[in-house]
Amino acid sequence: MLRLWISAVGVLLLSGCASFLHSDVQHVQVTAKCKDRVVPAACVAQNAKGVWHFQAPSTIEVRKDMTSLQIACRSLFFPEITATVPSRLNLSMAGNLLVGGVVGAGVDVYRGTGFAYASDVRIAYSACQ
Repeated sequence: MLRLWISAVGVLLLSGCASFLHSDVQHVQVTAKCKDRVVPAACVAQNAKGVWHFQAPSTIEVRKDMTSLQIACRSLFFPEITATVPSRLNLSMAGNLLVGGVVGAGVDVYRGTGFAYASDVRIAYSACQ
């Protein structure tokens, strides 16, 4: 019994705390706006984990990563505009450094579970203002 318990604790410590608490994907609401009006736009989001094509306004599912999420949108009425959404460190990732050590934190970095993007991104077309 003690052996089983020690094995379970070892697996938890080596696998990354954020990996258990957070998913490696995230939903992001993207809205393109001209002043206070929503503008339909064809958009592309990308980071080191992938590229996603969608029509804004929309909620997209992206894979998390330590790199910023770049979102480029083009409307029929306005030129392309790009927004950069920085990746933020989850608190569980910081806690994992203290408890799980470098190995657990490395798993969280590799999987992207130790990071998050803003969940609501509003892209404002400056050309219409």
